[in-house]
Amino acid sequence: MPRKFQDLSGNKYGRLLVLEHSHQDDNGKTFFKCMCDCGNIKIAHRRGLLSGDTKSCGCLYLETRPITHGLSHTKSYKIWNHIKSRCFNIDDRSYSDYGGRGIIVHECISDVVMFHNHISKLPNAFEKGYSIDRKDNDGNYCICTDNLQWVTAKKQAENRRNTIWLEHNGERHTIVEWSKILNMSETAIRQRIDTLGWSVEKALTVPVKKTK
Repeated sequence: MPRKFQDLSGNKYGRLLVLEHSHQDDNGKTFFKCMCDCGNIKIAHRRGLLSGDTKSCGCLYLETRPITHGLSHTKSYKIWNHIKSRCFNIDDRSYSDYGGRGIIVHECISDVVMFHNHISKLPNAFEKGYSIDRKDNDGNYCICTDNLQWVTAKKQAENRRNTIWLEHNGERHTIVEWSKILNMSETAIRQRIDTLGWSVEKALTVPVKKTK
């Protein structure tokens, strides 16, 4: 025997106008036939209408659901997130080497889809042992200046070492640049500073002994 129910006919819930009672199921749950603002007909459960859980035929969800890019579980998205964190999150352990010294993520790759499309076309893209690095270590993460590249961990480490700046006599150059200016090997300069603990002035001015 059907249970008694509250007739909701004529009431409006969200986008749904209740037209008439539809039916009761075997568990005594009451359903109503509704007209959605978009024109679709929906059979809605009474409790869903009254609680506000059911507000449309489904069109409202389609209109308001987040638009996904389909890259959430990809290597591109992981790299992109790490880059943004290094540049913008002051709590990131690498922030001082990136955002802390003015390195930013340019607006041209503020969208992960644009970032993915660009790095996918670069040489050695996604190959094992390769990661994204900047050609100019003092430059921003940017595709319009072609500053991104895929490199090995060894090359990335070399790039970081090569951009160590040394100041002497009012001039500021990288170790690579000082090596060319003074006709002195990069290894000699690094050993003098890192291993022997020499001052920059001494490391750059004491002649290298020639071996016989």
